[in-house]
Amino acid sequence: MSVVQTVVAGQEWEFNPEPRQHNSANWQVIAFAQAIDEQTGLPPRQRALFTQHPARFGSTASAGGLVGLTGQPQMLFSDPWPVPSPDIEFSFAVPGFLPVTLAGGLPAQPGFPGTFAPLDFGTIGLHRTPTSLEGVLVDAIGNTVAGANVAVTRGWRRIDDLSGPGQPVSGVTLSRPLAVDRPAGAGVRVLPIAPAAPTKMLVRAISPGARQITLSDRAGLNVGDPLILGADSERREYPTIQSIDTSYSADQPAKIALEYPIAGSYLANSDVTPASYGAAGPVNLIDFAARTSDTSLLLDGLNGFGVLPGQLQISSPGIPDEHHDWTPWTTLSGAEGEWRLPAVHRLAHIELSASGGGQPTPTLQTVTLNGLPSASVTLVFE
Repeated sequence: MSVVQTVVAGQEWEFNPEPRQHNSANWQVIAFAQAIDEQTGLPPRQRALFTQHPARFGSTASAGGLVGLTGQPQMLFSDPWPVPSPDIEFSFAVPGFLPVTLAGGLPAQPGFPGTFAPLDFGTIGLHRTPTSLEGVLVDAIGNTVAGANVAVTRGWRRIDDLSGPGQPVSGVTLSRPLAVDRPAGAGVRVLPIAPAAPTKMLVRAISPGARQITLSDRAGLNVGDPLILGADSERREYPTIQSIDTSYSADQPAKIALEYPIAGSYLANSDVTPASYGAAGPVNLIDFAARTSDTSLLLDGLNGFGVLPGQLQISSPGIPDEHHDWTPWTTLSGAEGEWRLPAVHRLAHIELSASGGGQPTPTLQTVTLNGLPSASVTLVFE
């Protein structure tokens, strides 16, 4: 280390300067994204809250929708730069929107540790939380109307655009959120799932996020088979077997690995039923890319949905299939004119259509969805 001499205020000084630090020794952004409301194109009004990120990183969120991880690259990564580059994953949520998980590999760093380039996830469109729709149907003089069909028939995706009649909508609501991101063009079809073997039991309780379960035995189970988990038809799920631990005989408890994490919580001794697939219906395509945690799917049609009973199979290249119970965006009004539709999101405005029930002319009403848990609408036949 060299000695530097200088004169300050007539006094001669000698000192040993510290070596210049590499750029990667500075505290800086490691990975970042710009979050916007997909329906306005603007950043959300509230800051994001981080729900998960590696403990060795810091996290930051700005009022302008920027979210990211921070740290000192020189302290976080090895020199020379590893190949392949390390993966980064973090999750965040904004009030009024569904949570987001971002994952990806850091870019190659040929100049490390002298230089460091962060991972830019780009612009992320936030999806508003689903809104359940309910209300009452009346005629022109206020009498309730029973037995009329109520449906979501058209939609607008932007808050600031109600021009034109809106786009025809073919939508369904899943009983459980999507397990993985699905691109536009992913296939969706009716595929019945039915019990195929005697029911087994969970040996241990499981919580949301579990990828492995222990069953009372593995008799009759095969990799790729579906299971039926949950007694409640509205919250049932259908995990697919990824692998089976065959260390012990088939009549002994066995560990079963699943393709996707479990969505619900289940107590020990809960029923788990081995199942099989029935005859599949025609394939429909997802119109707009869907994200993990979405429950609404917008499709290019509902071919086979009204004909074949059963679950939905969702497929896209290179990604394991997933299966869900589902509800169409249509219903009948009850004896007192009451009606209820499943939770809807991914649309800023929807057109509700009511017809039948002894009324000569259908009625239409436009409703704005604001990410609120529910909305009450009175539909009136003129």
